[in-house]
Amino acid sequence: MGFKEVNHTADLAFEVWGRNEEELLNSTIELLKVLFGIKSLERETVKHEIFNYEFIEDLIFEAVNEFIYLFEKHDLFPKKLKFDSKHKKLEVEFSKVVEKSEDEFTELKALTYHRLKINRSEGVLRTYLIFDV
Repeated sequence: MGFKEVNHTADLAFEVWGRNEEELLNSTIELLKVLFGIKSLERETVKHEIFNYEFIEDLIFEAVNEFIYLFEKHDLFPKKLKFDSKHKKLEVEFSKVVEKSEDEFTELKALTYHRLKINRSEGVLRTYLIFDV
């Protein structure tokens, strides 16, 4: 499970990976946490959302863009994920951001579909996340 920045001509790009779809999603959440400079969240859940999907790439696209919106407009961030690959559903609990580092904050407009394709190699799922900034 992890992520790393990769060179991209115009936007901000990262490679993310995990052993399975759930780890891939958790790597994506950790990446956003770093990009937004999030240090801590409230304990209380203030929003619950369910994402249904057919393809994991569509789930990542839809969920990440919703996470960006909720963070930038309402200071909310995912606290808990419940991933159900059998029923193709992701449940997310959101909490208010309590502490963030303004020095480390990266403003993101949106995740793009560019290079958002899951590849499996040597038991690891990988994809690229390319953000408009």
